[in-house]
Amino acid sequence: MLGHNLPNHGLTDFNPGSIFSHEVEPLLSPNRGYQIVKGNLVHETAVVNWRSLSIGTHNIIGPYVCLGEDAENISVKSDGIIKIGSGNVFKEHSTVNLPTDPSLNTIIGDRNYFMAHAHIAHDCVLEDNIVMCNQSSLGGHVRVMNGAILALNSSVHQFQVIGSWSMIGMNCCVTKTTKILPGYTYVGVPARRLCLNKIGLERNKVDIVQLKLETKRFLSLKKEVA
Repeated sequence: MLGHNLPNHGLTDFNPGSIFSHEVEPLLSPNRGYQIVKGNLVHETAVVNWRSLSIGTHNIIGPYVCLGEDAENISVKSDGIIKIGSGNVFKEHSTVNLPTDPSLNTIIGDRNYFMAHAHIAHDCVLEDNIVMCNQSSLGGHVRVMNGAILALNSSVHQFQVIGSWSMIGMNCCVTKTTKILPGYTYVGVPARRLCLNKIGLERNKVDIVQLKLETKRFLSLKKEVA
């Protein structure tokens, strides 16, 4: 267990379960400013609304991360909680907003990686193994399916669905009418389909049958948010 030789710094309870566990050992150094909170490694500068947060364990919440501030919506009040799974990494200045619909909540699954300044708006639902790169942003009520990657400075219109194992290119803008199918790469403003995301599919060991099933689920989710 990492931190076993640091008994005086309150770090003995953290057993990293994150897929990014290689990052944990240097963070356990006393001068890095992290502490164990409810089985998660939380930086002392992070702003976390614990009263409105249901969270798993082995998450890393970095410097100046903000979890649980009000939804950025001038006409609807925040109402509900944020649900976060386990093994996620929130890098510096990333943000997750409270929902406006308590029947939906803002939900984040497991083993997701949010780079600096990534923004997750109110009522979004993110599944597992997603990467949001620096300054990528989601509007409200966006659904991001398993294994999707949003590159630097990409943005997604509210009430959108991002298909599993899709790649949203750098500076790409997913507009209201764009359809982001599972397993494809998208580029440009507005986003347009470029090619099959072969590397992503191979890396995730996705075969044609699995891709067809996930495409069917994607189309069902699109109907729900329409």
